[in-house]
Amino acid sequence: MVDGKGGGDRGDVAVTALSGEDLAAYVDGAAWASGPQLVYDRLAAAALASLPERLDGAKALDVGAGTGAATLELLRRGGDVVAVDRSPSMLAELTRQTNGRVPTLVADIRRLGLPDDTYDVTVAAFVLNHLDRPADGVRELARVTRAGGRVIATTFGTADHPVKAAVDDVLRRFGYVHPAWYTNIKRDVVPLTATSDAFARAGVEGGLTDVSVDDITVDLAGLPVEAMVGYRLGMAHIAPFVASLDDADRRTLHEAVVAAVAPLPPMQPQMLVLNGRGRASA
Repeated sequence: MVDGKGGGDRGDVAVTALSGEDLAAYVDGAAWASGPQLVYDRLAAAALASLPERLDGAKALDVGAGTGAATLELLRRGGDVVAVDRSPSMLAELTRQTNGRVPTLVADIRRLGLPDDTYDVTVAAFVLNHLDRPADGVRELARVTRAGGRVIATTFGTADHPVKAAVDDVLRRFGYVHPAWYTNIKRDVVPLTATSDAFARAGVEGGLTDVSVDDITVDLAGLPVEAMVGYRLGMAHIAPFVASLDDADRRTLHEAVVAAVAPLPPMQPQMLVLNGRGRASA
């Protein structure tokens, strides 16, 4: 079923059941919304810059919506949005932020359970870089997008930023160790979409047409230091460790991270933006 409200006929929706293990890294929507979303809001606006300013009446799908960075941008432009994520907690936070205006669906990008050829705009921000076969996710995005409709997906490039390294250094001093799932993804999965050529290849293999990939740098100047700190400490692989600390240690960690990040220049993350069109009708 689809939860929430929204105009337009979206067809029957089948929810994909996911195990607790699948969702283990995605359980804290509030932590994400208070930290990483402040950065991902900027990234979403940059990723969707190629869309028309107004999307009035367009049926839009945000896959891997998280707490709603791309959803909110699509809503701002007048899109009629459905949000999909594997995590009920993330979607609950999205529902809170949108006052229940957006229907939500718990599902995997590879098995959406949505009708073919339905959406005018389909977005998957920083999702395909979590798949060991990214073309499988693209194929599902292409399936639900009408012929000629827009598909936009994003991932990070290979460039890293000093803020991440500085925060990781502080975390290690407090005993933090990356969980195995994160280490494995960074080593084996992220490289599959981390270059323009690889990302474009996934788009073509997944059945999109008119595929292009833009390599852009997103300027995060103006975001306060606290936003940078919240961005890193609220990430899915770090937030559980932070939550496990007692109040005193959590405050000390936070102060140490602020001190490490404050002297650094604003982050300028490298983002790859894949644009494609839905498959042509047979």
